[in-house]
Amino acid sequence: MQSADPDPARPPGPGEAFFRVLLEDYTDVIVVLGDDAAIRYATPSAAALFGRGPIIGARLPDLVGDDARPGVARALDHMLGRADPDPGPGGETWRIPGRDGRDLYVHVRSSDLRGAGAVDGLVLTLRDVTSQREREAELRHLASHDALTGLPNRALFADRAAHAVTLARRAGTTAAVMLADLDDFKAVNDTLGHPAGDELLAAAAARLAGAVRESDTTARLGGDEYAVLLENLPDPAAAGAFADRVVQAFSDPFTLAAGQVTVGVTVGVATTADSADTAGLLAHADLALYAAKTAGKQAWRAYDAAMTARMPTPREARAHAAGVSSLAFPDPRPDTTGRPAPGPTAGPRNRTARGEDRQPPKNTL
Repeated sequence: MQSADPDPARPPGPGEAFFRVLLEDYTDVIVVLGDDAAIRYATPSAAALFGRGPIIGARLPDLVGDDARPGVARALDHMLGRADPDPGPGGETWRIPGRDGRDLYVHVRSSDLRGAGAVDGLVLTLRDVTSQREREAELRHLASHDALTGLPNRALFADRAAHAVTLARRAGTTAAVMLADLDDFKAVNDTLGHPAGDELLAAAAARLAGAVRESDTTARLGGDEYAVLLENLPDPAAAGAFADRVVQAFSDPFTLAAGQVTVGVTVGVATTADSADTAGLLAHADLALYAAKTAGKQAWRAYDAAMTARMPTPREARAHAAGVSSLAFPDPRPDTTGRPAPGPTAGPRNRTARGEDRQPPKNTL
């Protein structure tokens, strides 16, 4: 099929001046490179990316800094047909240093127009996608971290724990999980208010992370529940030293905007020495935490196999967590005639974890 003849009535297309003005305000960077990767043409926007120094005649790899230069050179060799495809740092996105010292991410598209008329070169279009990358990184961080404390969340902790268990098996080392609950947090939250409670949760997170190594993972699982993943321990006994440090770290009061409060911590510890997989490790740490809470506050317990046999029923566990069960208790309030109300009513009664009654405290006026 032959092309139609040009329409003599059609007005001439835009000239060179039109495109020159158009490119003056083009935010993407367009460069034309020769076979030696030297820049033969660049849009004005190139100065914002590469600086105010000489651009025309410079080799593009020489404008991107020492760290990025090898990757950019390999990418250009591939684009110019001098090398096989390389999946390294010279892919579609280049990471290069910016003028303010901050790394920039630049998306690169190439068109090989060597031998194509007046262009006769490799045309690159470079777009700064740093803001997009930063937003993506922020979203990934929010998906895997607790918004209040900045600590890893439950999902990220579980992922790291699974990796730690595998690594411990392979290397012959020990990994451990410490589950930690704050003592009497609800009392602080109820008496001083939720802002003070949030402030305490953030301060407790910092104190907990400060009691272990920087390489360990400290996470907030929800509410006043935290977890610590200890990796590369020489033996299971080494986890006890970290549990001691955590409990001792909470012996000092916290200074909040509403005043000073003292809140302890109870810890359960389990290691890969007695846990076959990640699920077992977390379940055993939970049993150890239950045993520590049953024994008292401001303490820690390590898992042992006997704990599984003593594992409470779901009802006992709920009663222990609540501290109070709603059972019948005689109502001491008089009825309208002034006589004590006969029989039991559904008032709260304190129960121990074993189901034994605790007498309600007497009111003192």
